[in-house]
Amino acid sequence: MLRSITVVITVGFFLLISYPPCTASQDVIDHVGKGTINWTKGALQATGVQGPLIENFGKPVNCQKALTTAKTNAHHNLLEVVKAVRIDGATSVDDFAGNDDIVMAKLMGMVKNTPIVNQEFLTDGTVAVTIELTIFGGFSQLVLPREIEHVESIKPIGNNHANVSQSRKPEPLSSNPQKEIYTGLVVDARGLDVKAAMTPKILDENWQEIYGPAFVSREIAVQKGMCRYESDLLTAQNHLSVLDNPLTVKGLKTRDPHGSDIIISNTDALKIKSASEHLMFLKQCQVIIVVDQKDGRSNNP
Repeated sequence: MLRSITVVITVGFFLLISYPPCTASQDVIDHVGKGTINWTKGALQATGVQGPLIENFGKPVNCQKALTTAKTNAHHNLLEVVKAVRIDGATSVDDFAGNDDIVMAKLMGMVKNTPIVNQEFLTDGTVAVTIELTIFGGFSQLVLPREIEHVESIKPIGNNHANVSQSRKPEPLSSNPQKEIYTGLVVDARGLDVKAAMTPKILDENWQEIYGPAFVSREIAVQKGMCRYESDLLTAQNHLSVLDNPLTVKGLKTRDPHGSDIIISNTDALKIKSASEHLMFLKQCQVIIVVDQKDGRSNNP
């Protein structure tokens, strides 16, 4: 009997070594004061807390008053989170709206109307309220650069045959092999200390822009963001937003230290620029950037 148990334990041990447990991809999150910027989900969260007042000790707790105060604190904390959102590597929302009273007033109105996603009432009278604001929709419409316009048509990059008659017969398949068509772009930027931003740029080694605000439709960028951030490469490659055949490229470095703009090789850049079909998935913002996990948690290549 003892020998059988020993065998079972030994076999189980080797199975654990051979098949390590799967680890779920963690969201890319920046912590700001008493709130967070979730770049994977595109959500800004903040919590407000109202503790029990000393003068009310031993008296019935006024839950409604405590709840109102906690919500006010949450709104204040969320505004600080909103200001910290990076529009690009060098510009935060605070930089953009800090001197514009109209924009700041609109942002404050959004924060004030942000819904509660969780509230807790503790036995000692403490009330905690968490509110959440999406960066998509009205928020993006307000802060995204004006250079992101409504793109109506897609033109091939580096194609000098735009005026060729449409009646021209195609060359035989053997002499004009079909290029692989990609359905999205995954940029592996782990190890580069990339800072997530709303409008990142992808550049080649000559600093020519391969992807950025000028390539996307404003409507789509507002609706779902210019890109999605993930912390796991496999998760990114299998995400629905890049469909079934994404091109994966490796980031070489950031344009600026701790920046948001990523440089890729000229070879990879050429793959993206080689066909007008690829410009379509760029316009549709079918781009995922894989970055290191925060708080010391990272997925090694």
